[in-house]
Amino acid sequence: MCNVVIVEDRLESGISLARQFQEIAGKHSDWNVSVESVCYFQKNEKLAKEEIGKYIDLSYEIIPLSLWNFNEQLDKYYFADEKYVIVFDFLLDDDGSEGRMEERVNIRYAKNKMSENKIWFYTARGITTERILKELVGEDHVLGVAESNSKCLRLNIEENKDFVKLISD
Repeated sequence: MCNVVIVEDRLESGISLARQFQEIAGKHSDWNVSVESVCYFQKNEKLAKEEIGKYIDLSYEIIPLSLWNFNEQLDKYYFADEKYVIVFDFLLDDDGSEGRMEERVNIRYAKNKMSENKIWFYTARGITTERILKELVGEDHVLGVAESNSKCLRLNIEENKDFVKLISD
């Protein structure tokens, strides 16, 4: 089983992406992939809990994530005995990087952990931002965006052979 964890600062986008993974799991039952959780990155924990409370009866959990619990929470997945893949939105608002791309909290987290092929990124903020992301983490750890608007996020998951191999093995 491959458990997918999505890290997103726009909750609706994270839920939309989780829905896409669930559709893929239904379409490719032999891949044995499931969504474990959406980690909602939000500096205001109270606001995060209020937003999360609007979503009930999901088959996965939504976890509030901030700078204060970032490493601790993600390490639970990264170092678990079960197989996990963490899919990060590149630009998490209010991550303390002050515009320095290499200082983003998710980039710092990933720097020492990329060798195990458990961490992937995406960005829906344009080709220039995607180019920067690829320079930071390597092109082979970036999923392309197929569709993005305020309510929907879809990635080019099935077109990425390396990612498909990872989640389907």
